[in-house]
Amino acid sequence: MKDLIKKASLGLFLTGMLIIPLSLCAIPWPVNVTPNDKECFGGAYMDYRYDGIDRMFHHGCDIACGQEIPVIYTSSNNGYIAGIYIDPLNPKFCWISVKETSDSPNAWYYGHTTHFKKPDGTDWKKDDPVSKNDRLAKTVDFGIANDHLEFGKWKNTVDPKGIHIGLLNPLQVLDDYEDNRDPVIDEWKFYSEDTQMYMNNKQLRGKIDIIVKASDQTKWFWGEWFKNDAGIYKIGYQILNKDKTQALSSERILMEATEEQPPNNLIDVVYDIGLSGNTDFYYILTNTDNDGVVEPSDRNECWDTTGISDGEYVIRVKAWDVCGNCKTDDLTVAVTNRTSMRIRAINREGNPVGGASIVVKDWRGEVVGSGTTDSNGYYTIEHIAGETYSIEVSKDGYTSVQDVPFNVSWNYTNTLDITIERLGYITGTVRNRATGANIQGAKVDAGLGYIAYTNNHGAYKFSLPPGDYNVTASCVNYTSETRYGVRVRSGEETQLNFELSPVPLAKPTNLQATAISDDKIILSWQDNSNNEDGFKIERKIMGNLYSQITTVAEDVTTYPSKGRRCNILGFKK
Repeated sequence: MKDLIKKASLGLFLTGMLIIPLSLCAIPWPVNVTPNDKECFGGAYMDYRYDGIDRMFHHGCDIACGQEIPVIYTSSNNGYIAGIYIDPLNPKFCWISVKETSDSPNAWYYGHTTHFKKPDGTDWKKDDPVSKNDRLAKTVDFGIANDHLEFGKWKNTVDPKGIHIGLLNPLQVLDDYEDNRDPVIDEWKFYSEDTQMYMNNKQLRGKIDIIVKASDQTKWFWGEWFKNDAGIYKIGYQILNKDKTQALSSERILMEATEEQPPNNLIDVVYDIGLSGNTDFYYILTNTDNDGVVEPSDRNECWDTTGISDGEYVIRVKAWDVCGNCKTDDLTVAVTNRTSMRIRAINREGNPVGGASIVVKDWRGEVVGSGTTDSNGYYTIEHIAGETYSIEVSKDGYTSVQDVPFNVSWNYTNTLDITIERLGYITGTVRNRATGANIQGAKVDAGLGYIAYTNNHGAYKFSLPPGDYNVTASCVNYTSETRYGVRVRSGEETQLNFELSPVPLAKPTNLQATAISDDKIILSWQDNSNNEDGFKIERKIMGNLYSQITTVAEDVTTYPSKGRRCNILGFKK
C-alpha cells in the first residue's frame, strides 16, 4: 500500500478512505536529504499555528534538513519566480515562490530561506525563468537543532507575504516519503455545549463535543522519535455499544489534510484553540457533518446524548498519517442524562436529619460527590453513572456511618435512606470516698473507645451512641469501680457518679540510725509503697511524747538528725 503513496500516479489508496488524485505525480525532495531522513518532517499540512497574533493552518510541511542547505526547484515543469519576500525585521522568515505557468494561480513556495541567488551568483528577481534542479536559496541557520525548509503549494499566490491558502499536502507528492509509525492519541476531553464547561467522561449529558489530543510520530533529523512534531493527516470517531459489538453511528471524519485547506477563520472548527499549541493538537472530532468539507455550520455539530438511553458507551477514535498508518483508541464513557442518586438522612423515628455531611465514593475509592443534606434530609447527585457507590454520613451530635453500599441503576432517580441516631451522654463526678474531695484526672471508660477524664471539679461528660455499657472509673492511688448495664438513650443524659477509695499505704520498715558524731545521726528506712506523698519524721526525748520535726518528699529514704540525746523511736507518713 505504501508503494501507492510513493507512486501517486497510480491513483488510489482506499484504506481509511484515503484517495490520491490521479494528477499528483511524485517529485523529488527540494532539499538534499539522505534516504533515511525522507521520513523526517516537523510541522505538517493543516497543523494548528499561533504566532501570538493570528491563528492559522500550517500551509505546507517543515522538512528537517539542517543549516545552510541548498533549496532546489524540483518540479518537472519549468516555471518562473512569482515573488520573493525578505522579512526586514527577521531574515530567518523569508520566502520565494515559483509558478509553473503564467496562467496558473498557484505556486510552489519555499520558506525560512535566504541567499536568493542563482547558480551564477546573481540575485533571483521576480519573473526570472526557473528550470528543474535550479538552486533557489539556502535554508536559514536558526542556530538550533530544528533547522528546516517550509515547503508547499499556495493557492492564488501573487505576493509571498500575502494571505495564502495551502493547496495540497506536500507529503502526498514527495518521492519516496516513508513513515512506518502509527500516530499517537494522548488525551481525551469532553466539552458541554450546554454548560460551556469540560466534563467528566463518567457524567456526560446533553450536547457534547468530543476532543482528543493526537499527533503523528515523526523523527527530527538528529535521530530521535517524537510524537508531537506534526498533526494528523485524517481523524474521525464512531460511537459503539458497551461491549463493542454494535456500531451506533457511522464513522464521522473531522478532516482530511489532502487538498485545499479551509480558510484560517475556520481553525476553531478543527481545533480547540483554548487547548491547542504549535505542538499540541486538540481536535474537536464532533465538529463535522461528515460531508468532507470544513465549514462554519460544522460548529453546530455535536454528539447529542439527549435522545439515547443512559448507560455506558464506547467512543472509538481513529487517526491516520499520510502513509496509511492508523491508530485506534477506545474510551468507555457514561451518559447520565436521567440517572441520579438521592440520599436521605433520617433518625430512628424516621424523621429527616438536615445538615448531615455526605461523602460519596466510587468503586475506585475516588470521591464523586460531597455535601450536606437539606431540611428534608436529602442530598442529591444528578447525572451519575450506574454502578455501586460507598456512602458516608456524619453530623455533630449523631452517630456516623461509613461504607454503606448504594447500587445505582441507570435511567432513573435512585433513593437510599440512611439512619443516624442522636448521641446520648454519660455525665457525672468522681470523688474520694474517704474525704468527699474531687478527684482530678480520673479516667471514665465505657469501652469501644469512649473515654473521658475528670476536670479539676471532678466532673466528666462524653457522648456515645444509644445502648447499654459497662463503665469503669479509675485513678492512680485509688481502687477502680465498674458499673454494669448503664443505659444510654438517644438525645438524653445519663447521670453516673463514682466514689473511689484510696489505696492503703504500705508502712515503711527497717528504720536504722547511724551515729556520725556525738550530736549527729543519719536515719534510713525502707520505702514499701509507691503512692505516698512524703514522710513525716517525729522524735521524742525519753519520757516525753513524739513531736514532728520535719517532712521529706516521696521516695526519700534518709534524713540527717542533730541533737545530744536523739532517741528516735518512730516516724509516720
